[in-house]
Amino acid sequence: MAEKKVNTFAMAIGLGRDLVAKPEMPPEMLLKQFLAQKKHPQLIRRIYQLVDNGKKVGQEVYDDLLKSSATRPQSFVAAWNLVKEHKRLPADGVIRKVFLSMAESGIMQQKRFASKFKEDLSKLKIPLSGGALADYSKSIVVDKRSKRSSELYGVCKEISSLGPEAVQENKSVFTRLMVDVAKNGQLETVDAMISELREFGVPVDVDRYCYKARIIALGRRKDYKEVVEVAKEASQRLTFDIRLYHSLMDAFQRCGKLRETMKLFYKLRDEYSKEDRELTPTVTTYNLAIDALCRHGRLKEAEELYSEMMANGLRPRTMDLNVIVNS
Repeated sequence: MAEKKVNTFAMAIGLGRDLVAKPEMPPEMLLKQFLAQKKHPQLIRRIYQLVDNGKKVGQEVYDDLLKSSATRPQSFVAAWNLVKEHKRLPADGVIRKVFLSMAESGIMQQKRFASKFKEDLSKLKIPLSGGALADYSKSIVVDKRSKRSSELYGVCKEISSLGPEAVQENKSVFTRLMVDVAKNGQLETVDAMISELREFGVPVDVDRYCYKARIIALGRRKDYKEVVEVAKEASQRLTFDIRLYHSLMDAFQRCGKLRETMKLFYKLRDEYSKEDRELTPTVTTYNLAIDALCRHGRLKEAEELYSEMMANGLRPRTMDLNVIVNS
């Protein structure tokens, strides 16, 4: 076992020597070794050295550096400055990969870098495709929903300017904005957006998110009758998924309809999930039911559902526990 450790250490030393002490190694191979180890600062310094000495560095190296450093804030800033200085600007595919990596990184600081990156691309007059704009929209993180809606609206306008095909290919940005707006109860805005999407050729009549947005907005307005009508229309045109059922449960609860909320919960748990495993109740399903029961003073039933949820291996977040505690 000890010998294996020594050999591994020796290999690491050997690799380090290869990176520094072998001028005959092709530059591209040397740079790829730095990249494979995610040694971004060393890689950036080495690129500067090579270029200063008149060596050529391929576009692929710059592209790979940007993509690899996209989840590391400080490294990305240095990499992007290098790319701009050497005028090795990325193509659309690389830009999309960077936006997606930033959005999926889970690092708030890095997500906010996406906005600066997009701003720089605009200053450099690099046009963004509808797909790139859609990928960028996934990184939009702000504290207030109204501000996020404003940011998303700006992206939607940019996509719309690219024509119907871009809108059709990236309708998810529009539907995400609709859901945001719906949570503010802005039904008229939701309906206007649906009409606009229809004009662009998007099949809104069979889109779950369009119905979800309308149900959410109507629930915020406590318009139970219209919630039921929209739900009936949706059931005739498409198959409900668990998220659409969640929106319906939430709307019922906001309209003060405990009986309907719980009826839908029990149908999901006892009937629908037996026919379709995708409709198996999740933490969100239980939370909606527990919240509704607590709001109507049915604490014993809420506690029973909570115990059932835990027994099923579903773990609520701390904020979810506050519903029962505060009740």
